[in-house]
Formats: sequence, C-alpha cells, structure tokens
Amino acid sequence: MRKQIFIHIGTHKTGTTSIQFFLHENRGRLKAAGILVPRSGTGVIDSPAGHQNIAYELCDSPDFDRGLGRIANLLEELRQSQEPVAVISSENFQFLHRFPDKLRKLDQDLDALGYDRTYMVYFRNARDYFVSLHGQLKFTNRLPPGTFASLQKDVRAKGFVVDRASRYFEFDYDRFVRDWEAIVGRHLLRFDFDAVAKAPGLLPSFLQTIGAPAGLAREATDFPRLNVSKVGRNDPCPCQSGKKYKHCHGVSA
Repeated sequence: MRKQIFIHIGTHKTGTTSIQFFLHENRGRLKAAGILVPRSGTGVIDSPAGHQNIAYELCDSPDFDRGLGRIANLLEELRQSQEPVAVISSENFQFLHRFPDKLRKLDQDLDALGYDRTYMVYFRNARDYFVSLHGQLKFTNRLPPGTFASLQKDVRAKGFVVDRASRYFEFDYDRFVRDWEAIVGRHLLRFDFDAVAKAPGLLPSFLQTIGAPAGLAREATDFPRLNVSKVGRNDPCPCQSGKKYKHCHGVSA
C-alpha cells in the first residue's frame, strides 16, 4: 500500500518556524498517530526544528552541513518507516524550482519509495510579505543593495527579489505555481496564509491537512508565534514615511 508524504515548502514569513517547532515538539504524539516527522536534515543552529539541511543540500547552499543528515539519510529513514504518513518542512524548499533537476529527482525518489507527494505552500499578501521579508533580510545582513522604495519598485517591475545569498524570493505567485507544477505536476497544494491565519488558524489548518488528531489540532491554537516580523509595530516604518509601522505598512500585519 502506498504512503503519503507532505512536503511543506514555505514560503518565508508565513509561520514556517511555528509549524516546524510544533512538529518537532510533538514528534512522539504524531508518530503515535501514524505520522512520521523525520529527524534527518534537522538540527541547523539557527533553525533546529525544520529540515533545513535537506533544502541546503538540494540548493547547493554553503550552509549545508554533512553532519546533520543528507538526502540519502532522509530517504533511508522514510524507507524504514512504518508510519503511513510523513511530513517534512523547510521554507528553503521554496527555492527548489530554481533547481529543477534536483527537485525532479527528489520527487521521483519519493515516488519510488511508494510515497504519494503533496507539496504545501502558503502565500501571504504581497504587501505584508515584502515588509516582513525586508525586515528579516535586513536583520540577517542579506538585504540586497537599495532603499526600501527602490526594492519595492523592483519587485513590482520584476515580481521577485534576490538577496545577497542569491536566494530568489518570488512575488508572482501564479508564476511560482506554474514553475512548480512544470516539475512535480499537480501535486502542489496552495493556501492563502492570511485567510487560514484567521480561521481556523495556521497550525490547526496545517495539522488538519496532514491528518493529525483533532485534539492536537485544537491544542495548536495556543502555540506561540515564533520568528515574527523583525519590524515592531511601534517602530518607524522601513519605507521612511515618518509614520510608525502599525500606522503605515503594518496596518494589516
């Protein structure tokens, strides 16, 4: 009998850290419910709960650490699993359509192991996404050259931004979906982050999708938000309007 694997691919600034830590902290309870959260590829210092090292290997990132588990280790863990469902998560998986051969190979390897694949992606409204991403890239010293306004203009013109680490952040969501489906077929499941964050809530929605017990999904409503925007609501807005963030670009954040 075939199994099911959910590959949560981001995007950035859509509650990915909260999802990953919840999966990490409830690994035992999920396993008891028949859902495997593999350990291979986790343990990255700045994001220990997600499968970041797998994404780093696939994306040829200099952050890849051989000691934290490779794709081969993940595939072996999945091969040995007795659970009918598995879930892996990294917001850095979102860049994989830029590495089509590696994404296609991963998809084929999972298929060969007997797994039906569902790739889960959350899209945030572009306005809030840009502000939150800008704050995150500035905080991590990966912000590309230019002012807030010039980068925003660039995104409007091209539909994407490339940071100092050459990571490609897509703002044209329809293009993103087309690029992914050209590689993995119609296995991409897209969510409106802003809608699910209101009801039933991001974590409950995620857990319901992967088939977690209803009780665990209810508990998730009280799980704290992690790695929230680096721009405080009372901070000056990064667009340099002179207003506080909460009265400007943060009005709907």
